[in-house]
Amino acid sequence: MSAPAPALPELRPAPGPSPARRRTRRPEPVPRARPPVRARAVDRPRRRGRVAFLVLATALVSAGVTGIVALSALVAQGEFRIQALEQRIDGLAEAYRVRTEEAARLSAPRRIAAWARRHGMRLPDEIHILHVPGPDRAAPVGEPHP
Repeated sequence: MSAPAPALPELRPAPGPSPARRRTRRPEPVPRARPPVRARAVDRPRRRGRVAFLVLATALVSAGVTGIVALSALVAQGEFRIQALEQRIDGLAEAYRVRTEEAARLSAPRRIAAWARRHGMRLPDEIHILHVPGPDRAAPVGEPHP
């Protein structure tokens, strides 16, 4: 059949103080009589140290609060400047749009022709093209290049 089960190791109690030792208590220490406390000149530097610490801490906190308030004011000024610049951009964009429309209206060919007729201008009956003599002149239209 099967093999016999292995033998279990012998159990031992955990190491520690013996039961006799656990039961005995040490006698509580007797409070010693303290000499009366006298005010000494040695205590004053402690007070100065605390005052110096409080003054330093107050100065640091005040400087921090002042810095935060100043930073907040600078940010608010920047926001106002940005808002003013955005309003200026909007105004300039509107002026550009108006002037672009005006330029388109003024440069319309019909308007220019009407203005010219009102001022006595007319189209010529005959068109004459003048050519300037010289070696660097271009050939007239329709003639071959030399």
